Amino acid sequence: MNRQLLDGHITKNLLSMTLSMGVGIFSVITFNLADAYFVAKLGKIDLAALSLTFPVVNFFFSLAMGAGFAVTAVVSKAIGEGDSESVKRYTSDGLTFGMIIVLICVTFGFLFLKPILKSLGATAETMPLAYDYMSIWLAGFVFLTIPMVGNGAIKAKGHMKTAAGLMVGSAFMNIILDPIFIFGFGPLPAMGMKGAAVASVIARAATLVLSLGILHFKYRMISFKVPEIATAIASWKKITHIAIPISSTNILSPLAIAVATGMIARLGTTELATYGIVSRLESFAFIFFFALSNALGPFVGQNFGAKQYRRLFLSVNISFKMCFFWSAAAFVILYSFGRGLIGLFTPDLEMMNMGWIYLSLVPLSYPFFGIRVLSSTILSTIGEPIKAAYIAIVHFIFLFIPLISYGTFYYQFEGVAYAYFFTYLIIGFLCIFYVKYLLTKKLYASK
Repeated sequence: MNRQLLDGHITKNLLSMTLSMGVGIFSVITFNLADAYFVAKLGKIDLAALSLTFPVVNFFFSLAMGAGFAVTAVVSKAIGEGDSESVKRYTSDGLTFGMIIVLICVTFGFLFLKPILKSLGATAETMPLAYDYMSIWLAGFVFLTIPMVGNGAIKAKGHMKTAAGLMVGSAFMNIILDPIFIFGFGPLPAMGMKGAAVASVIARAATLVLSLGILHFKYRMISFKVPEIATAIASWKKITHIAIPISSTNILSPLAIAVATGMIARLGTTELATYGIVSRLESFAFIFFFALSNALGPFVGQNFGAKQYRRLFLSVNISFKMCFFWSAAAFVILYSFGRGLIGLFTPDLEMMNMGWIYLSLVPLSYPFFGIRVLSSTILSTIGEPIKAAYIAIVHFIFLFIPLISYGTFYYQFEGVAYAYFFTYLIIGFLCIFYVKYLLTKKLYASK
């Protein structure tokens, strides 16, 4: 058990864990940006094809992330309760659960990949490129899911540096392998966009081996003892109680982005390629929110398991305030250097100006997006994943999709910026009041 999460200074520990996870998440963003950067060298058509795969990748990534988060939640609570046997059982059963997800996703993916890409706006030029990329990516999906579940167990212990180290190693390997497989090197032929997928699979395969080794040999968190059926089912129920709502919630995001991508694709190739670039650029601004969310999960889980509700409530207030401080810095950077950052990916002046419109408005709503991210983590960790799902439904179904539909129809690409801005603003305010209301009820109920 990491006693710092139960007894240490709240702000200091949250910042320390956030910094570690920030490095790890930065490496994941760099992983994806490396693909975009090198594929962009192949031309606008290839970059547009890669942009088409983004919502599909996010869809499957969200399922894997849901499994990883569920393991973090149940394992961290067991750690807070001091139940070492359950820690091993949940970790082991979580890995099994991850394999089930892989089998379902790969089957589903290969059966419906072409219709999905077509619905996203794939053309005769972009379809073969996007299909080849996703076929390789799906074949290596196991190398993404299992390390993500394993990392979830590591994060539950509060060992963010170890979890981040695995993420950094994977990204570093991908950056090295990308140009080799995309453009060719020595006897290796140039594979184009397919090479980016091959590089990703190899990098993640190495992470799988390392993560399982660390879980077993360093932390002794994997049990090879075959459990009784009743025990396994009970364990899976606790994991799936969180994993299913979280995975379903996570699916809403890529589905909503897929709808947005389809609408933007109808505006033109330039708009689609621009959206792909600004989406990846703002991913850097979101690093802090997701890192803080990763840090807050085990923090909330262990304190919830130990019934330290007042400390839990205080950590939430501190985390919400952190979102505003970070967002102010992100806005200044993106507003001041937006065009130049887009220029790193393309010399197209029209794309630079179009992207800057987005980057000069949407960052103003970032603190509310951050609070929305933290709220889902908090609710799911304290055993309220259904309520977290309600937030996601309001976010994507009742706010984002209607606003993006209206915005693109009347204001073209500028309407995309308006849609994101107002969606984040409204959902963030709702989360502030809803989460504090629920936590206050739990705090007074414990007295």
